[in-house]
Amino acid sequence: MFGSDSWKIEGEPIYWFFAIIVLAVAVFLGFRTWMRMKKNRKIALLEIFRILIISILLFTLFDPERVERIVSDKKSQIICLRDVSESMQTKDILIGNEEPIERSRWSEQFLQEDWIKNLESNATILVKNFSSPAGTKATDITEAIQEALDEGDSVKAILILTDGDANTGSSVLTVAGKSRALSVPVYSLITGSDSSLPDLVLDEIFAPSFVLQEERVMVSWQATNNFQSPQKTSLTLFSNGEKVLEKPVSFMAGETISGNLSWLPEKEGEIEFEIILQQVKGETYKTNNQKKVRTRVESKTIRALVVDSFPRWEYRFLRNALSRDPGVNVSCILFHPGMSPSKGAAYIPEFPNDEAALAPYDVIFLGDVGLNEAELSEKQCELLANLIQYQASGIIFMPGRRGNQLSLSQTSLGDIIPVIYDLEKPRGLGTRNPATYSLTQKGREHWLTNLRGSGEKNRDFWSKLPGYHWSAMVEKSRPGSEVLAVHSNFVTEWGKMPLLAIRQVGAGKSLYLGSDSAWRWRRGVEDKYHYR
Repeated sequence: MFGSDSWKIEGEPIYWFFAIIVLAVAVFLGFRTWMRMKKNRKIALLEIFRILIISILLFTLFDPERVERIVSDKKSQIICLRDVSESMQTKDILIGNEEPIERSRWSEQFLQEDWIKNLESNATILVKNFSSPAGTKATDITEAIQEALDEGDSVKAILILTDGDANTGSSVLTVAGKSRALSVPVYSLITGSDSSLPDLVLDEIFAPSFVLQEERVMVSWQATNNFQSPQKTSLTLFSNGEKVLEKPVSFMAGETISGNLSWLPEKEGEIEFEIILQQVKGETYKTNNQKKVRTRVESKTIRALVVDSFPRWEYRFLRNALSRDPGVNVSCILFHPGMSPSKGAAYIPEFPNDEAALAPYDVIFLGDVGLNEAELSEKQCELLANLIQYQASGIIFMPGRRGNQLSLSQTSLGDIIPVIYDLEKPRGLGTRNPATYSLTQKGREHWLTNLRGSGEKNRDFWSKLPGYHWSAMVEKSRPGSEVLAVHSNFVTEWGKMPLLAIRQVGAGKSLYLGSDSAWRWRRGVEDKYHYR
């Protein structure tokens, strides 16, 4: 029901003074015109009409509004939309000198304050949680506002508590017209910091589920510098609570870096590794600089499967070296295109066709084979990919001059290969003069290039190893791979061509060796380098 109606007129004193002067001048000029025209009746009507128009125009200067007093038996509703998406779990709200709290926790505290009780005396406050139709991993503010506007005529205002990270749905401008038409204002209260608070964060660490005795454990780590300035600190590795390794690290402003800590366990058994990123002055958080991971050291026989098409020199020397090692149980298969697979000691009649047959192998050496009827099938490639990703096995890609491995890029193994092959040069490229391996900065620091047991004090011996005359051609390393060595001569549009690269794939690892002449390292020194 409606109460009394009235008009509301507002205006500054200067507006009133201006209106009176203009109206007085208009009346004076109209009167003079009427007198000059000998008091003509028609002229009088015209002048009166002119003064009326001027009066209406002056009236608009004072923002006239008709006010209607509405008395309703039903209380008005104010809907408070509270964001509960995962981004609201971020701890970046500082209150005094206390530890940062989560955005969601601050929102809960804000809704318990006195302001909401004051509003409840005149309106009903309805708190609704929202994220997105797809779940809490995304935020759809537009959908939440739309649903609130559809509540009915009793909705008089909408308040949004959010961090503003809307990453799905349409723009909020699409509901702006409806909000205005219904005279429902929308207010937003943005929580959280616009940028990361100053801090060093140890994001994640990873270690294999198990390693063999006398094999170095490589613990991978990733850390982020959220300071707006460079920072220097150190990483410390603990094994079962005992400090075993410390490494200095440097960050550029806002940089995320990753690396590996390598250590040789002394005995078998379970190991709990802990990495601590030493704190620096001014850090916001005190509990995100350390992480733990478990692994175990075992003494076992490695099951290896060597797969190739022809008995090239690389295959022959590798098979013989593995057969001589009492810690390795080697199985081989040579497809021999156009002929039946090879037979003999350690040879298997066919490539494993199910998970149970492939599961016993810890490492696969994949030579110059590809996707075709006489060699590997799509299903076998998928079995290999699952073995690496889910069973923590390893795979070594050793391409050859037939270029068959390029076809594997289109299978489940594609994302496991550490490099992207050059499709225009499937058979690789040879050189008259021998080329050498050139270690990258990552390669000079990686334990793999140390060739444990070779007796060398440093990695200078890489430049002295017998060279190679042929290598597979690749465009670049696959994102996420680590390049340890490059071709000494060949350059692609992405830089020096990768020749030795590794990649972490799920729980397992893959390695790419782009030359088929590693067997030449035996010259004069037997297994000193080649088998290592």
